[in-house]
Amino acid sequence: MGLSLKRLEVKGKDQFENEFKKDEEACLHRMVHGLLVYTVLLKFVEKENPGNSICSEVRYYSGLLINLIKGKMRNRDQVPALSSSQEARLLRDLDNPDHFHRKMTAHNILRQLHYFLIDGKRAITKKENRRLAFRTVTPITLNVGNMSIQK
Repeated sequence: MGLSLKRLEVKGKDQFENEFKKDEEACLHRMVHGLLVYTVLLKFVEKENPGNSICSEVRYYSGLLINLIKGKMRNRDQVPALSSSQEARLLRDLDNPDHFHRKMTAHNILRQLHYFLIDGKRAITKKENRRLAFRTVTPITLNVGNMSIQK
């Protein structure tokens, strides 16, 4: 399985929505996998911006989000964590001797993560709103004395 930052770039704002319409489980799987990859990429960002609290907070909340998403999945064990060799390769691919290029890459990782999270949230919210809209409401009947009240 080849990993690269280009695979996670935003290709359009409907990327998750289209996938979510077809297969909710596949979309959740993609989100967890993407968050695992971004967790590794954050190591590069931390190296370029030491002492920046954003990375540690993003890593913490990414872990919480991964657990929440896995809780919604039927086959949560099918999303394997990245191996150490995959992590090393991903970080090695980002390494560049040019300081400006490294800083811009770190900035781009955070920007792409931002869009990744926005698109994922939008897809899940739309799906959950549709699910709530199609839920049938059972009428409630209250019998008070001789009167019957229906709500």
